[in-house]
Formats: sequence, structure tokens, C-alpha cells
Amino acid sequence: MQYAMSRQALYADGKNIEILAAYEPAFRFMAEWWKQLYGESEGGKDGKGIFPASVDLTPDLHSMGQYIQDGVRMLQETVVFFDNSRTSVTVPSDEENLDGLNYLAGREMSYINEKAMQATKAAHISGGVPVTEIRLPEIGEEALGALIYFLSSPAACPAIWRASTPSTSPALRPIRRICSTCSASPAIKKPKTPEDFPSGVFSALERGFPCSFRIRLPGGCSGGTRRDTARCRGGRTMSRITSGCRRSCSSRRAWRP
Repeated sequence: MQYAMSRQALYADGKNIEILAAYEPAFRFMAEWWKQLYGESEGGKDGKGIFPASVDLTPDLHSMGQYIQDGVRMLQETVVFFDNSRTSVTVPSDEENLDGLNYLAGREMSYINEKAMQATKAAHISGGVPVTEIRLPEIGEEALGALIYFLSSPAACPAIWRASTPSTSPALRPIRRICSTCSASPAIKKPKTPEDFPSGVFSALERGFPCSFRIRLPGGCSGGTRRDTARCRGGRTMSRITSGCRRSCSSRRAWRP
């Protein structure tokens, strides 16, 4: 409950994006589960809610980590860290010390990983990003169950406090209506005029896509997905979508179905 309340206190202070960070590669798809849980539970509720995102540390330190450190101050961060790693890797020594890292020789990678977490946490806090740390003793079934239990309640609390239902997804209804109308299924009547769309959809489609881009590959071949069999403008039949148009056709022009 303290975690749920701290998240909402930070949200009220303008921290409307929460970054979940983990220093364990095996946690990647757990982070995907967390985004689904929190995005569906909080999102689409009267235009309110914390936006959930995740980073994989330390690989993302030189990309997303830079934004977390110096970007817009609308972020709050939650760090998940496991005290004991599943494997033991020792840093070797280099006789010539070409990389200047011999001072780490003999150290475990888990030790270096924890120091990286502590340094990153301190840097983000000093940069104005509040950080909540969740520590577990090890990776295992019991720890996984405890973490799921710990994270589930805070996902439901904000919606309940706002007197909405966390288990519903009203934000998906407009998407489903538009997809059903635009579907290629022969069972669905194709819209021909703005009146054939659900209310407001046609104007929304026009306003929602102010820019459209098509990337063309070198030599004039169009990027994107094509049929298995197509003809280039030189008249040759191509059976696959590759750079074969440039290899097999001297015209080097765009594909033509």
C-alpha cells in the first residue's frame, strides 16, 4: 500500500510516467507483464493515470538512461534488483591491462552490476528523478510469486480511488470499432463515405495522421512488405522480397505488382 500511495503522490506532483528498471536480463518479459498490468489497469480512465514504461539496465544506460538523467522532469523510477545472481562470473585479468580495468580482476560480475545500480540510482535522484527500490533475495518461484503479489495491489488501487473499474478497458473500444470498420474481412461492409464510419471516426482518421512516410531502398525499390510474386518495371518476375530487383534487373526501378 505504501508503494501505491507513493506512486500517486508523485503523480500528483507531475511525475506522470513511471519507468520500471531491472538489472537482470531474465526480467525483461516480467517488465512486459508489468506494463500490460499497469497500462490496462490505470490507462483509459477519464484521461488520467500514470504511463508505464520499462528499461533494461545496464544496456539502456547510454540511450534511455540519458533521457532519464537529463530529459523532462516528468519521470518517476522503480528499480527491481536481485541480491543473488543465478550464475557466478569472475572478471579475468589482462597482462597488458589494455582497457585499464585490471582493478576489477577477481571481482564477480554481480558485484559490478550492483555498483552500477547504486551509482545510476544516485545519479537519477540527483537529477530530479525520484527512485523506488524493490529488492528480492534471488530469482526463483517464491520470489516471483511475492513480486507479483506486491505489484498487483498498487495496480488496482489508483482506479479504485478514482471510482473507476481497473479490470475494464474502455480505451480499446474506439480501436476495435475502427479496426472492425477498416478490416479486410469480406464479412464486414466496407466504408465508402464518411457516413459509413462510426460517429467521428472519419474526421479522426484525417486528423490523426498528419504525416505519412514511405521509405524507398537504394536503387528505387520500395521498402515495406510485398507479395511473394511481383514484377519489376523491367518486366522480370521476382519471387521474393529482397534486393533481388537490383541483382536481377538492370532497370533498378520500383516494384510493380
